[in-house]
Amino acid sequence: MPVVASTGPCAPAASGVFVSTAGSDANACTAVAPCASFQRAYAVAAPGSVVEVAAGAYGDEDLLFDPSKTSAADVVFRPPPGATVTLHDLNIGRDRYIGGASHVTVTDMTLTGDVSIPGCGVVDGTPCPPESASPGNDLTFRNLRVKGPYAFYCASCTNVSLIGGTWGPDTYGCRPGFGSAHPEIQPAPGQRRPRGILIDGVTWQNFARCDDGDHTECLQVEPADDITIRNSVFKMCDTIGVNFANDLANDPVNERSPAGFSAPNNVLIENNVFDQSRDWTGGATFYALNIRECLNCVVRYNSWIKVT
Repeated sequence: MPVVASTGPCAPAASGVFVSTAGSDANACTAVAPCASFQRAYAVAAPGSVVEVAAGAYGDEDLLFDPSKTSAADVVFRPPPGATVTLHDLNIGRDRYIGGASHVTVTDMTLTGDVSIPGCGVVDGTPCPPESASPGNDLTFRNLRVKGPYAFYCASCTNVSLIGGTWGPDTYGCRPGFGSAHPEIQPAPGQRRPRGILIDGVTWQNFARCDDGDHTECLQVEPADDITIRNSVFKMCDTIGVNFANDLANDPVNERSPAGFSAPNNVLIENNVFDQSRDWTGGATFYALNIRECLNCVVRYNSWIKVT
């Protein structure tokens, strides 16, 4: 008779990668011998693997580039059902010269700090590698609660999705010492413009300035291409809610769109709710959405809040 694999209690556990606050990076990252850091887990994980992150507080976590991770199948970091995982900062790369991981999804966690993708891992003015082999490419952040003063920073990143979740401090008010801290998408110096950015179902909130020389938009883009912002909410944003600017598009080779434009190219903004802009200092306010100039751009089906 044929041999049938057991499905009862004696069946072997499914393979996977495991992280715990009680783990060690000298371990094999198994369920019985978990590792301690996201970076060790990413190095061990095969494309498409799930990294199960046990409940607890992890502090800062880095995810650095691994040239063997070229498959489009993401390494997925997620808590087990019912577990609460808290990080401080999540750094996709240590700085713009040390590139960050690619082909990664991080889901269902709380960050008391920020998510940062600081660059594509090359010296300033050097072209980034092709996307298929580049740090900071193909990243998804799903259902995160990110509370830091900057919340999100993306420099020369590509194919990045923010799905659901809430980004920004818990309360609206001046954050002394942080000046113009706000979410930002921009080119790293002398490098490519970010592209392929999807923001879907995200709430952005509570970016207030302390001084009338600061600007603290809920999101600044200067500039980037192939951007979709939809089904999202922008509220309690000082100066400007969402600001598309061209200030970092002066380099005609590396900081313009593939079509040679300084302006953002291919932008879709739809089905969002924009609060009126605010000013914690009591000064003049500006726009809920500011787009200085744009090519191949569509703005439709949005709701705008105005206090009369």
